Amino acid sequence: MEAIYTQRNRALLARLRLEGHAEYVYQASVFPALGINSYFMGGNETEFPAAQANQAFPGAVSVRLGSVRRPAELFHFVSARSSATGGESRGYHHVTPPYLGARLWAPEWRPDLEPGRFGFVAPRFARRAVASHLDGHAEPVGLAGLQDMRHWTDAAVAPDHTFRRP
Repeated sequence: MEAIYTQRNRALLARLRLEGHAEYVYQASVFPALGINSYFMGGNETEFPAAQANQAFPGAVSVRLGSVRRPAELFHFVSARSSATGGESRGYHHVTPPYLGARLWAPEWRPDLEPGRFGFVAPRFARRAVASHLDGHAEPVGLAGLQDMRHWTDAAVAPDHTFRRP
């Protein structure tokens, strides 16, 4: 499966280079290799805005590095993938958490799973994804770690932490 992804990406890059610099730069900006954890790092303005989320769930969205209790544990960027181009694309601009009010991800990851069903996260490196943490270090993270909410938000107290109004 890895060889198929590599062939597709090489073909896509070659096609984009032929279409011109502007198209190549645009596609790279829409489909970066690492997607941002926008729900909990600064807030996702359309679905989980920082001000409203932090009012309802104090500390859920990190807006200042100095207020983060566990920067070495929190994901900032994670390997991403999408199917927005009609085929499998490595990369996407953001990744979504495994839980919000309930579980959002499929119970298990498979290479043929629609990218959105696993938060656009791409565990393509021997069932691991590369994660960049708020303290600046990066490391490969396995499937269990990717699904642990304590890596997504400073407010999580359990791997399956959800945000529900009382």
